[in-house]
Amino acid sequence: MASEVLVSMNDAGVIFCRHLDSIATNTVAMPLDQIQEPLSSNIFIFQDPTVLRHFFKDTTSPVLNISNGMRKLRLDILHTVSNAHLAPMEENGGIDGPNLSVLVEGWRTACRSIPRDHHIKEMVFDMSCGQPLEIRHIIRLLQQISTTTCLKASGTFHCYVQGCDPEKKAWLEASLVSTPTS
Repeated sequence: MASEVLVSMNDAGVIFCRHLDSIATNTVAMPLDQIQEPLSSNIFIFQDPTVLRHFFKDTTSPVLNISNGMRKLRLDILHTVSNAHLAPMEENGGIDGPNLSVLVEGWRTACRSIPRDHHIKEMVFDMSCGQPLEIRHIIRLLQQISTTTCLKASGTFHCYVQGCDPEKKAWLEASLVSTPTS
């Protein structure tokens, strides 16, 4: 079973991780060099596009080791707006409002920092949000991220969606780019 590892960053810009456990409610921050091998058995979770961007721009040994060994990545796309006061147009699916426009641009920029010839095999877009939100127009963001990441992949690459109702999940997944299976 895969371990879930939340990747975060402190105010000083230092990246750290937390193992997420469905039983334990409090987790302890740990340095990157303490993540268990093999790295391919972990799902690395990013809830903030700034952390993802910073992570892939970091050239220190522990970060490079993890980014080279990373095979599964989950992006909690709407996490940072879960408690935000959304404009009515944002609640109805628009992404040009004061909250979602910043979020969308943040994820676009962050995903561009994923290096060429990466070894990520699976990317999950978690669309969970702490408040009701129509996700109609976010599809363009997911299409762009999946296309960019797929084109940079060194091998097989697949995208999935979770955290929304089955009908929206199927609709979103149908628009994502993945490498064909043989």
